[in-house]
Amino acid sequence: MPAEKQGPDTKVKKKRKLSISGDNMGYEHTNSKGRKYYLHARGRLFFFSKDPADGIDLPTGYKVIENQTTGLPMIKKE
Repeated sequence: MPAEKQGPDTKVKKKRKLSISGDNMGYEHTNSKGRKYYLHARGRLFFFSKDPADGIDLPTGYKVIENQTTGLPMIKKE
């Protein structure tokens, strides 16, 4: 029998290890719906996640705004 081909529809899920240390949680934002989000970065791409591991502090010159419809936080240059 031929082996299964892995195409673009095949997704590989990677497990993340949750490591929370009390001092290294980074910037935390609680939105209008009461959900907590933590700021992360990959290079110059900033994003909020519900996972507190590896969070970063809010960069200087930025402020947090919230999408009125979804309640998702975003950062914006001041």
